[in-house]
Amino acid sequence: MGTRAGDFVVDMLDFFGPAYLAKQGFASPPVHDVCALVRAVVPEIVAVRPGHVDVELHGQHTRGMTVTDLRGRQGRDLDHLVATELDVPRFWDLVTGAVARLP
Repeated sequence: MGTRAGDFVVDMLDFFGPAYLAKQGFASPPVHDVCALVRAVVPEIVAVRPGHVDVELHGQHTRGMTVTDLRGRQGRDLDHLVATELDVPRFWDLVTGAVARLP
C-alpha cells in the first residue's frame, strides 16, 4: 500500500490468510470487525435481516459457537440484525481506499 499503516494491514492479512487456510480451511481470512465498521459507515454494503442469536455455552461439540434463528422458530423475538449478504467489490473498494489514506 506504500504507507506504514497500509503495509501493516497487508502484512496482517498475508499472515492470517495462510493461517486460516491451514487451521479452518477458509480460502480467505474472515474480517468480521471490518464488516461491522463498514455496516456502520455505509449500511447498504452489508445486507441484514432480523434474527435471534445465542451463544452455545453447554454443547460438547458446539461450545462457543453462535446459533442464529432467522425464522422465530424457538418463540424468541428476532431482536438482532444478522448480516446475510455483502457487496464484496464495494466493500473492498471502501476498505482499501480507507487503508490507503492512513499514514
